[in-house]
Amino acid sequence: MEGRALIICLLWASFFAKRPVAAMENMKSESRETHLPSLLLNNQVCSVNVPNCASCLDHRTCHRCQDGFTLLESYWGASCVESCPDDFTAIQTEDNGVICRTTEGCSRIPHCSQCEEQFDDICDRCEDGYLLMQQGTGAKVQCVASCPAGFVKHGTKCRPEMCEDFFCSRCKDGWVLQYKQGTKCLSNCPSGFFRKEDMYSGQPYCEMCRANCKSCQDSYNCDVCESDFYLIKDVFSKCLLSCPAGFLAGYSLESGNVCNKDTRGCLDETCSHCQDGWYRVRIRRDFHCRQKCPTGYFEIMREGKPKLCGRCPYNCQKCLSRRECKQCKEGLFSVVRGGRLYCVWHCPRGYIPLEDDGKSCVRANDDLSGRL
Repeated sequence: MEGRALIICLLWASFFAKRPVAAMENMKSESRETHLPSLLLNNQVCSVNVPNCASCLDHRTCHRCQDGFTLLESYWGASCVESCPDDFTAIQTEDNGVICRTTEGCSRIPHCSQCEEQFDDICDRCEDGYLLMQQGTGAKVQCVASCPAGFVKHGTKCRPEMCEDFFCSRCKDGWVLQYKQGTKCLSNCPSGFFRKEDMYSGQPYCEMCRANCKSCQDSYNCDVCESDFYLIKDVFSKCLLSCPAGFLAGYSLESGNVCNKDTRGCLDETCSHCQDGWYRVRIRRDFHCRQKCPTGYFEIMREGKPKLCGRCPYNCQKCLSRRECKQCKEGLFSVVRGGRLYCVWHCPRGYIPLEDDGKSCVRANDDLSGRL
């Protein structure tokens, strides 16, 4: 197939090489016979058969009609008409000249006389005696007889109080936007939000705190948590349902429910040394003192040195050392490789769960031979 196409191309090339002038004259003649207009836009030829089209967007789409005609766009393409059909109105545009715009969406808005050029469901002008109003960013623009509470009349529109424009993108001095995108202006940010300034405009707005945080100064650290949550100061201050290992639940007048570091058995605040008989263990980022090693740790006892707790291998619940796991955490499978026990979420390739306990992985061949 490819060879046949190549031969055809070579034949046409030979034809044009021998008779270039005649070939071009024939093409011009054919163009005149088909009556396809050659319309120019950005130095590109538009060969669409659209009567009364003045310019085009590409080779097939009419972009602007001749004077006295209106551009009507539809699913089947664009055409130039003398007058708009029912449910359409003629609108003058800068780019496309006069176009037909549907009035179906605009008619659904009570007391609206004109909608936006590109969006026929967004009101742009109300009937006489009515004012244009938008309750907040994202809300529908509507026409009202008088401005409700929280709004003031500004020309033919209702502008939110303390806002500098109709869409409330900026507030008057001393006031803060409820959200970065606008909506309304507040004297202070509500609970769960903090005051922040836009880096470009300098307009202050309310930014949300971290999850379950009641009061904060930035989006990283919480000052007071919601009720039933505990404030813990780690890398960043956050709110938890319960205190993790190494912390005790407490209460403070400033922060409410808090997680305090467990310093029992410590000889100083940082637990750099423990009382005699206690084990020193590192949990998360801090050191603690324990009377016995917690789950996931093993005992390290050396003559003449303090007792320590070392962390077990990954996902191991009980172990003898950093390399010797004896029991995996709940929900994990144990698999033995090279004389060591590893804890995995799924049995690796070539292994299957042991039916007796459902917690161990054995080689598929070994399991089958044991049941025969």
